[in-house]
Amino acid sequence: MYPIAWAVRSEEILSGVLSFLVFVFMCLNRMEDIHQKKGLHLDEVLSIIISDCNGFGYQIAYEEEKVHTGREVKKQSLWNNASVTDALSDVKRLYLDNRDRPHTNLYYSCFRLWFTGMDTANLREIIEHGCLLNLVFFTLSFLFMHKLLQHLLSDQRIIPFTLLLGFSNIGAISNSLLLRPYQLQETLLIAFTYSFVRCNEKVDRREILDGQCLYQLILATGLTMLSGYFACIYVLMMFWILVLKSVREGPRDNVTVICAALLVAILLARTLYQGFFYGFSCGRAGEAYKKFAHKVFWDNLRTSMNAFQKIIGCTLYDLRILLFTAVCAGYVLILDRRSYSVPIVFLVAFIWSFLCILIAPFKELRYIMPCFPIMSSISPIMIVDCQKWIRYIFLPIMLLFLKGPWVPGALLLHCYPDQQNFVYFLEQNKNTPILVLADQAWKCSYILHLFCDEQRYEFPRSLESLNRKLMKYDSAIVFISDYYNIAEWEAEISKNFFVEKIKKRECFMVYRVQGIAL
Repeated sequence: MYPIAWAVRSEEILSGVLSFLVFVFMCLNRMEDIHQKKGLHLDEVLSIIISDCNGFGYQIAYEEEKVHTGREVKKQSLWNNASVTDALSDVKRLYLDNRDRPHTNLYYSCFRLWFTGMDTANLREIIEHGCLLNLVFFTLSFLFMHKLLQHLLSDQRIIPFTLLLGFSNIGAISNSLLLRPYQLQETLLIAFTYSFVRCNEKVDRREILDGQCLYQLILATGLTMLSGYFACIYVLMMFWILVLKSVREGPRDNVTVICAALLVAILLARTLYQGFFYGFSCGRAGEAYKKFAHKVFWDNLRTSMNAFQKIIGCTLYDLRILLFTAVCAGYVLILDRRSYSVPIVFLVAFIWSFLCILIAPFKELRYIMPCFPIMSSISPIMIVDCQKWIRYIFLPIMLLFLKGPWVPGALLLHCYPDQQNFVYFLEQNKNTPILVLADQAWKCSYILHLFCDEQRYEFPRSLESLNRKLMKYDSAIVFISDYYNIAEWEAEISKNFFVEKIKKRECFMVYRVQGIAL
């Protein structure tokens, strides 16, 4: 027995060492991508403004009659108080109401505490420090996924390989570059899945769920729901499976226990965020509900299927591979009549990802990339019980089909490689003032990361105010929100100025205006 035990122990040690090397490789890969990240997305800027409980660039317009420098504008909107007292005060305000109904307070609170002690408007510092928090969450994701795979895999030697598949795809790497709640959501989805698998194994053995298992499930469920409202769908699907299995296979006492655990988890989420239920009745929630109306459902379904195929195919696997895996999972669950955690987890993750695209306000990767490590890791596990020669051939093939950064032409999201050219254009004209006309204060955050420290900025609040300010300058760069009647403005201003349309930037049209009125 001793040689067998020694061999098993040696395999575990080797698996642990290789898993650590995969983790180091993934960290270095992400650090390099963070270094290359240029600029910030609108929502990333809003992460800062909301976390800092600031109003400028979100709900409060910049002063109209003042000439600002770019440094002053960024300082006004970005991190501007480094004290611990101010950070704790902001966390308290976020607990009461984060002013962003489609999201909860959990990520914003973590983000605010992470930037305690920093008083900076330097975008490079903000990007690197903010992404460092994502690396902390990524580390936790990796640890939870390792524990999850230890439960799911009969062959511990392929854990490092499945971890590589789980965290080296373009979607998972892109998640670490975005200063939004999705990296935290990835961590908590994996942690919740681990808790679910432990409970599911007990249900399969027809055991009563014990206190430790339930405590872990309640905590993971509450925090997962606080990571984002879409995660509530994932949680409810998993709980429904536990209840259904307990009803069909027993013991029936588990049904009451599981329902009580879900209720306590919801109360925990409500306790940690006073405005938790706001998200179910906000404008974004209304948009999601309307997508199930008969008039738009089928068109939205077709659009979502096309978008889902494109997103998965560009950032994870060819969709046909995942569909094949889903068929295998269905076979195991239905025809083979055995209850496995692996096919359950994969099917829920797959269905959840599609539902997110179906109801999301935009058909974008960011809404589903928190589930990518689960989907891409679980896929190869379906063949672990096959013969070894099949296993060792199929797994490398999975790596070849994976959409990783090594794929020619692969582009990580949220790096914004095109930002540099536009920033360069503005920096070459530091003596040229920039006038920004936005119909709502938050739209200025679209272009805040483009502002140069020494350049002059003004923020008119009407076309009349814009034209009046133009009279002061020989030349200027003008950003006009597409809310306004731009064609009419162009026709009017061209009578007295030379107007050159540069390009459309987010929700703004950008112009170079030259010449004084005759």
